[in-house]
Parts: sequence; C-alpha cells; structure tokens
Amino acid sequence: MNHYIISDIHGYANLLYDLVETLKKTIQKEDTIVFLGDYINRGTNSKGVVDIVLQLKNEYNVVCLKGNHEQWMLQSFQEGNNSWIMGMDGFSTVASYSPEFADELRAVFKKLGPKIFLQKDIIIPYYQTFFKEIMPQQHLNFFLNLKGYYESEGLLCVHAGINQDRPLEEQQEQDLLWSLPQDLLHTWRGEQTIVMGHQGTHEVYKSMWGKPIITEKVILLDTSCYNTGVLSAIRFPDREVFQAALS
Repeated sequence: MNHYIISDIHGYANLLYDLVETLKKTIQKEDTIVFLGDYINRGTNSKGVVDIVLQLKNEYNVVCLKGNHEQWMLQSFQEGNNSWIMGMDGFSTVASYSPEFADELRAVFKKLGPKIFLQKDIIIPYYQTFFKEIMPQQHLNFFLNLKGYYESEGLLCVHAGINQDRPLEEQQEQDLLWSLPQDLLHTWRGEQTIVMGHQGTHEVYKSMWGKPIITEKVILLDTSCYNTGVLSAIRFPDREVFQAALS
C-alpha cells in the first residue's frame, strides 16, 4: 500500500484538481491519501477545495489533517475570534461561499475598525450566519472532524511538527499546528519518516523555490503554492514527487 501525501492548498482548487487528476493515473483503491491541512484562505476557491476533497473521500481512503488556518477559522465559529479574518485573509474563504456575504462582513469590519476586537456581540451573529446558514453542513462537519496527525508503518504526517518531549498522543494543537518544520530538519530523532507542510520550503532554503525538501527521515512538502504557483504531493514509501503548477 502506498500513501499519497498532499501539502497546503490554500484555496487553489484549480491546482488541487490538476494534481488529483495526475495522482489518479497511479493511485490504487488500497492506497491512502493524506492531506496535511491548510485547505483554505489566500486563494479564491476554498469552497472548491473542500468539494474536491469530499469527492475524493467517496472514492478513496482519505485522511484529512487540520492546519493552523482551519484552527483559527473554527475559533471564529466557536468563540468569535477575529484573528482568522484579520490575520489569515479569511475574507477569501467567506467569498468563495458567498461574495455578497463577504462584502457585508467587510463593511461591518470597516465600520467597527479597532472596536471589532472589543465588541464580539456584534460580530458573532455574522459568524454564526456564515457557518450555519451559508457554509454547507457537510463542509462544516468536514472542518470539525479534521485530525491532528496520522501515522502508519514508517510514516508520521503532521501539519507543522511535534514536541519531541511528549508522546504522540499527548501532543497539543499548538505543537502540531504552529511548530516550525525546519526545526526538525536536523533534530528529528523519531524512527518514522515525518512529513510536514505549514512552512514554505523556499523560506528554509531559497534554492528550494517550488521544490520539496526531502531527507532520509524528514520531508518538508509545502512548496507555498500561493507564492510559487506550485502544489506538491509525495508518494510514500518510494518518495516520488507529483506537482501541479499554474500555467
């Protein structure tokens, strides 16, 4: 059995579609597809990304991990946290579901200005409307059921990294979703090969623009498609790389 691991997509449904079409040429029914998280924000079609992933789940064994972008989005739903919209270009995700509602939400943010962080009672109803009335329930369920990590024989997949001083089952979301992958490049002491997204490989080495970083036990797969126009996947255990690129 092979694992096909796909890195951060960030709303680029067109790239994901092209990459999936390439993978379908070789993937078998017994294989597993693992998504490393960050399906949303920045690109123009986060909704389309989720549609593609859900369709894949009907056809193959698919494991979907949570990224830090999904974490902050869910905090908006559950707590009224504005960091998703303000710090992660959440408007792009809202607009992919409803451009009209995105415009309405922008107007509220503009009107409140800095008060947006003090008057959650005003903004929370808008978040509830988005998640409960505009986003399809199937999509909300998808986000609510994302996993923290995935492991198989010889393989560990996480979004951003782990705390090596804690057992895997005791990892905190802060470690799984906000670690700096490059920190594990030379310090990873696990027996499994660890595969991570979250940090663009060109941020680690400028020469790796649009290319994954692959070492014996550590794979950094995020080729930062919103910067480079390249979305990457890797097949494990043979480590063949598959990519889709903006033309």
